[in-house]
Amino acid sequence: MKVISASEMARIEKKAIACGASGSDFMYNAAYGIAKVVIKTRKERKLKREVTLLCGSGNNAGDAYLCGINLLQSGYNVVAYDISGTKKPSPLCKKHQKDFVAFGGDLINVKQSTAFKFQKKGIILDGIFGTGFKDEVTGSCKKIVTAANKSENFTISIDIPSGLNGTTGLAAESTIKADLTLFL
Repeated sequence: MKVISASEMARIEKKAIACGASGSDFMYNAAYGIAKVVIKTRKERKLKREVTLLCGSGNNAGDAYLCGINLLQSGYNVVAYDISGTKKPSPLCKKHQKDFVAFGGDLINVKQSTAFKFQKKGIILDGIFGTGFKDEVTGSCKKIVTAANKSENFTISIDIPSGLNGTTGLAAESTIKADLTLFL
C-alpha cells in the first residue's frame, strides 16, 4: 500500500475532477463502500442496528450523510449530530444533509450545551474532519469527541480519525479513537 500526503491526495482529486471525474460520484462510491463495511462490522461484532453520524461541514460529512441514507434504506436507526456550528458547509455536504433528513434520518444541531446520548453497542461513524485538518479540536466538537471516545460503541472514521493532522500525523489533544478507519 502506498501512503501519500494530504496535499497530494487533494491535488490528485482536483486533477481527476479537471479530467472529467465527478466529486459527487466519488462521494456516492465512498458512501456505498462505507455502508457495506458498517453492515458487515455490525453483523460480525453482533452490534445493534444503531448508527450515530458525527458530521462537520466538509465532504467527509457529506460521505457520512450519504452512508446514513444507505443504512436507513437497510433498516438501520441513524442519528446525525451536525457539529458544523457557524462554518458554511461544502455544497455536497449541504445537499446530502438535506437528503439524509428527507430519507427520514434524525438530525441534531449541536450547540455547546448539547448532551450526547449514544446508543450502547452501536456504531459511531466519524465524519467531522478530513485529511486537511491542522488545528486543535475545541468547543462543542471537543465535547462530542470526548463523549464518543468514552462510549461503548465501535467507532469508524472516514479517511482519517478527526483530530489527526493528515500532513504531520500529529494528534490533537482531542482526537477520535477509531476502531477502524476507512478510505475508499
